[in-house]
Amino acid sequence: MHATNLTDRPIQLLDLKLSRPRGDQEATLRLPPVIPPGEVLPVSVDLILNGAVSQPGEIITATLAIGDQFGRWYKVRFKRLKYVKPQPRKIISSPQLKGQI
Repeated sequence: MHATNLTDRPIQLLDLKLSRPRGDQEATLRLPPVIPPGEVLPVSVDLILNGAVSQPGEIITATLAIGDQFGRWYKVRFKRLKYVKPQPRKIISSPQLKGQI
């Protein structure tokens, strides 16, 4: 996604929360340190939710809240996200690794 600074001063986005659906979460916001006035810059968000937020296959809407250095919060809504149940990872053991552990 992209962030647009419509103000006449630089903005620094500092905080990220998942507003909806609610749940135990970890979030990472990757973006430029400062968004200059009038600029449009790419922003990347990684969310890790601990626990299910819906039933597998259900369509959900997620709302992110992003905070800046002035204490203002902006909401971004993502509609029609499909929840996919994570699949367990297969652990492949190697005979050479067994001797090292």
